Amino acid sequence: MEYPLKRIVLGLLAAFLTFAGLVAVAPQPATASCPYTNCVTTQTTSSGVRSDRNTVVYKVTVRSAGNSSPKGTVKFVITKYGTSRVVKSQTKTVTRLYSNSARASFSTGNLAKGKYTIRFTYNRAYGTIFKSSAQVRSLVIK
Repeated sequence: MEYPLKRIVLGLLAAFLTFAGLVAVAPQPATASCPYTNCVTTQTTSSGVRSDRNTVVYKVTVRSAGNSSPKGTVKFVITKYGTSRVVKSQTKTVTRLYSNSARASFSTGNLAKGKYTIRFTYNRAYGTIFKSSAQVRSLVIK
């Protein structure tokens, strides 16, 4: 013979303990920006050299805090200063430079006179342990 009262009491006790968080705790899901624990931070830097009056060539370097070189792409976006109008956009894969850095090169092309905002955004390759990073610069063409 079954004891329905005993089942009800045990069910209520299990529900209370679960609700209180003492029995079953769901693990935290991985974030989209870094699916692993202890992800490696990166730093994006750039240096520019004018090839002529209205053209600048930028070398973008992505350095990692660890001893492995970052893998992924760098997106290069030029916008008119103070607006969101995109003048030029380009994406390139970074190539290994040293044991903890990678590089990509970009050219602005022939720009008209004015002030521009340039954004370099490093996006990690899928499945790597690196964090994304970015840098913003301004450029004046006289």
